[in-house]
Amino acid sequence: MLLTNTRGGTTLEALSTTTPPTQNSGAEISTASRAEVSGVETMQTPSCVERPPLFELPPEMAHRHSSPLNSSAAETTTSSMLPPYHSVHQSVKYDDFEEWHEADAASEPVAGKYYEEKDGGELDYWDVLRESQISGFEASIEAALVEVGNERCREETRELLKGLRNFTLWATQIFDASVKYPIGILSGNVYNMGDFDECLSVRGPQDIRGRYCLAHVEIKEPEKAKARRLKGEPMATTQDPFAVWLHPMTSTWEQIEFKGARWRHRRDTAFWAMCVPASCSAGDLQTVMNHVLPPLGFENGIQLKVTVRPQDCSVGSHPEGFGTADWAFCTRAVSTSLLLHEEELQQAAHGYEHRWPEGHVRNQGPLNGDDYHVPQGNRQVPYMLTLHGDLVVDTFFAVGAFLLAYTTLKEWEAGKGAGLGVAFFLRYIRLTPAYALVVFFYGTLLKKLGSGPLWNSTVAYEADFCTWNWWTNLLYVSNYVNSPHMCMVQSWYLPCDMHYFLIGLLLLALLRRRPWAGHAFLVLFAVSAVAVPFAVTLAGEHDATMLFYRDFLSNPRASKHFQALYTKSHTRAGPYVAGLIAGYIFHKRKLNETKMSKWTARALFAVSVLLFAAILFPAVVFYTPQVEYDAWGAASYAALQRFIWGVAVSALVVSLASGKICLVSSILCWTPFVALGKLTYCAYLVHFTFQLIGLGADRNPNYVTNYNVLLKSTGETVFTFSLALILYLMVEAPFRDIGRLLVISFTAKDRRRKPRAQGVDKAVAQRRGPIGFPDGGKQEVV
Repeated sequence: MLLTNTRGGTTLEALSTTTPPTQNSGAEISTASRAEVSGVETMQTPSCVERPPLFELPPEMAHRHSSPLNSSAAETTTSSMLPPYHSVHQSVKYDDFEEWHEADAASEPVAGKYYEEKDGGELDYWDVLRESQISGFEASIEAALVEVGNERCREETRELLKGLRNFTLWATQIFDASVKYPIGILSGNVYNMGDFDECLSVRGPQDIRGRYCLAHVEIKEPEKAKARRLKGEPMATTQDPFAVWLHPMTSTWEQIEFKGARWRHRRDTAFWAMCVPASCSAGDLQTVMNHVLPPLGFENGIQLKVTVRPQDCSVGSHPEGFGTADWAFCTRAVSTSLLLHEEELQQAAHGYEHRWPEGHVRNQGPLNGDDYHVPQGNRQVPYMLTLHGDLVVDTFFAVGAFLLAYTTLKEWEAGKGAGLGVAFFLRYIRLTPAYALVVFFYGTLLKKLGSGPLWNSTVAYEADFCTWNWWTNLLYVSNYVNSPHMCMVQSWYLPCDMHYFLIGLLLLALLRRRPWAGHAFLVLFAVSAVAVPFAVTLAGEHDATMLFYRDFLSNPRASKHFQALYTKSHTRAGPYVAGLIAGYIFHKRKLNETKMSKWTARALFAVSVLLFAAILFPAVVFYTPQVEYDAWGAASYAALQRFIWGVAVSALVVSLASGKICLVSSILCWTPFVALGKLTYCAYLVHFTFQLIGLGADRNPNYVTNYNVLLKSTGETVFTFSLALILYLMVEAPFRDIGRLLVISFTAKDRRRKPRAQGVDKAVAQRRGPIGFPDGGKQEVV
């Protein structure tokens, strides 16, 4: 069918997709008869077979606002095969959709007929249709290339168009690896990732290679069209803004448009994979796509805007070789595997015999890590077991503080405690070597372990932060210094733990030497641990707790709550001070030596469970969008949630220490759990690596089901603890023993130089507080 349309003085003839004509209907129609039907004067259209390919057009026909097949607005088109949107785009430029819509409404197409007759009198409709589609595609690309300043990119793109016309393999691979049209956007499948490996494997003439880019395409409804729609669609204004499921007769725009609801999965931005010649940069691709896609959207009343970031592009090239830092990391990793065992370490310590019982494991970091069912589940109480699982981190703070207070005071009372400086040294030497090795790995080898559509924006992104800010991690200040670019996003826990450890030691020393002052500072510490998060939340109008919506999970560092409250030592001290107070009371009251009745132990256990539930499940209120934000309520919950959780953990520890809660105690004391407990710190350090690599290397989106989550979680857990075992045996355990032996060696030398005075009253020595090790070096170090 011939469609003739007059717009801005130009005539468009386009072949519609009606049923192919038969020979019986195929009397030749002259140009004059076509002009009669259309009502306008047209030029004779040559056969599509004779039309020269687009890449041979003269330069004067390549202007943005005039079709390469229509050199002026006064001339009619030389091809009757272009789809309608190409005529509008190439002959007249409209600044926005509204201007185009008005021009389009002012002119109605007049239908006619047009057949292409080949030799022998046979009509080849499909050749005509294919030729029209290719010509339209080439015309759009050629017009867009005028604005690309990269000459080599223009040449290779024209070579690509030529290869597509000839159905050449390398060109077809580039086209095949690209997304033609996004699918599944309404159901939340906004990642259309094409074929990453096929694109990077392209090898064309003149050393043409493929570049894979994941473009961000913003989808928006034009404002005037939206106003007209809302005026004539009452349902759009009465639709519940918090509804998870929309009425089927609602406009599709209600599903696509983002109105600021964090709980909804955004559908107004699609990720569209494109494969282009490697000589074309991300900016070149963005220019071409912003030239080609908007006219397609205008035809359907959609505004499209494309953004292509350099970090979202990958080029198939030879793997990057190892640098000095990479070889240094490998050398460091191999050297640690050659460390001596404990017996050889003892010989290295000048033969001093000693007994070194196993210390307590404490302050180990946490092992953190169907579109309609997710937001619906967010509003249900049982889901808080996972959505508010961040409180599990506070369990480690509370237990660590409890053990620090109890064991340190007990050892000081027995005259066997380490000095403050020695205790800090042992703490640093136990945590830092394994931590430093993982940070070093992130900054060197990590980004060379694979590739994928999201590799540069995830794995390489994390690795670059470690390259720049590794020193803040080793000084335990990464949650304050350059925190938006923190190396290893999960490492915020370690500086908090180190800060609390130092404060806890100082408070315990003060409690021993000046009890009244120690009590005063302990109360002050507790009050500030509650008051500070209250004030920060109220002043900044932050959420009451960390809300694990997709915007946070996709980029935690960009979250204001994460930076202001979640990672800062001064806002997370609640559970630590609760555990410190509980451990102090447990020691002072000699609760470990006093037989607690079964009913008292059970009462404490019940209280702890009730406190857990009381602070965990009410968080569903903050996931319910119908509940308006209340700054005072949010600040109160933010201030109390972690402190009360610490109190519940402390009550649970005391009840279990009584031995009266037999079932729970037997489970927690199960031998495999005790063995795995020694690996938790190393597991905390390495677990995120597997998640990160899996995300960056994924070639396609994953459909989330309970089975898939369970299967993947089990595999990651096995791999995590396997690598943690290697890291523990190679680094953590040897350096822990080296630190202990160094302390014993220096202490023994000091004793030889300065022998202890005879007849010193032991009680006097104890009243002096923690001053070092007693004779013999036989003591436990926390």
